Amino acid sequence: MLKSKKQTAVKGRSSAFLVTVIVHVVFFLIAGTYVAMEVIERKEAKFEAKQISRPKMKLKKLRVPVKFQKKVKQSAPQLSSRMTANPVNVKSVDFKMPDTAGLGGGGSAGLGGTASFGGSLGFASTQINLFGLKSSGEKMVFLLDAGGGMMGDEIGGIPAYTIIKEELLKMIDLMPPTALFNVLVFDHQECRALSPDMVPASDSNLERFKQWITPLNAENQNYGLETLTFPGTPVKFEPMPSVFNGRNNWLAGLGFAVRKGADVIYWLGNNDSMDAIYDKYYKACKKGVPLPADHALGWPAEFWNHTVDYDECGGKEEWEKTVAKAYEMHEEENQKRLDRGEAVRVNPTMMGMDHWVVKTYFPDEPRPVQSNPREGHEHLYTADDLVDYVESVSRKYSQSSAMASIGLKKKKTVFNVVHFVSAPQMEDENVRLNTLADLADELDGAYVKVPGASAIE
Repeated sequence: MLKSKKQTAVKGRSSAFLVTVIVHVVFFLIAGTYVAMEVIERKEAKFEAKQISRPKMKLKKLRVPVKFQKKVKQSAPQLSSRMTANPVNVKSVDFKMPDTAGLGGGGSAGLGGTASFGGSLGFASTQINLFGLKSSGEKMVFLLDAGGGMMGDEIGGIPAYTIIKEELLKMIDLMPPTALFNVLVFDHQECRALSPDMVPASDSNLERFKQWITPLNAENQNYGLETLTFPGTPVKFEPMPSVFNGRNNWLAGLGFAVRKGADVIYWLGNNDSMDAIYDKYYKACKKGVPLPADHALGWPAEFWNHTVDYDECGGKEEWEKTVAKAYEMHEEENQKRLDRGEAVRVNPTMMGMDHWVVKTYFPDEPRPVQSNPREGHEHLYTADDLVDYVESVSRKYSQSSAMASIGLKKKKTVFNVVHFVSAPQMEDENVRLNTLADLADELDGAYVKVPGASAIE
């Protein structure tokens, strides 16, 4: 029994082993027909750059607008043509003005005109130096005296007046085209403007101004506003306050400048023509009472009746002989000047005052005495009166509120005074346009006296 079981176990293990072997053989035979794993060996890639022919493009320069600050030469530019004074055969006169450094307005190294400018909102701010007075602004107005007092030999006569006009031309020529200007000429009774409005300092406007002013006071036989090339724009005075009623001279020009928003005003002259007003009229006007119909430029009719006393000069007949002799000497002197090729003395008949020519040739000769019915009844105008006038005009013609809404404020008006005098008057403290000087001080400007020179050397 035991042997039989052992033999049976051995036989069973042999069969199992055989089966296992057969199974493995079959498995390997089947597996041999398949690829169990594919191994791919990749070679390292190598990249080679190829030369590609491309068309060459020309590079364009970048065009960017660049603003350059204009440089202004220190020396005044040469004008296209120099204004010359008539009559013919008059030699150029050496008319020199002194250095007025330190005389108001910051002074200057000399009287030659200079200007510079910089950027600004709206217009170009310009700095000019006119006869030693410097000021900066965007809108400039020049008030030029054309009266007889500017034509006397004592302050240079026709040659000196020609130089004054040339200085104005230089100032405007040096301004940038975006700056605004106007020029007004005046005498004792009238004022005229180059243009009814402020105009740019362009070449065309400079040429127009030159044509307009060149013949002004350039001849012996005639002077004043009538010698302008064309009339210009008459400027009428607006009495605000009415104490200045009827003042159509430089006061009208001052009002014009304020109305047009000028931030710099230059007054150039010899006489301020500030006549007094009847004191009762003045007090009434200050209270708002209108002037009566017979005010006659600030005075009742009875105050215009003057009398002349000839006793001091030996009677009226003797005085008339003296006047005739003085005019004869004047004609002889001018003929001699012409023969020498020199500038003539301005014809005194245009002054409307015989005593002027007598004083020139007979300085010690007594002259008639004219009565003054106004004495004791006069109110002499003051700088305060003028300041009230400027402020009243400014209020009436103030800038629109739109300017204030964007944070812009109107610049204060600067008023400069250039007073032309004779050489001896330079040292005379009594020779001073006190009212104008005080007004210049009130309006942040300056006052300077400029000595003339004799046209005859």
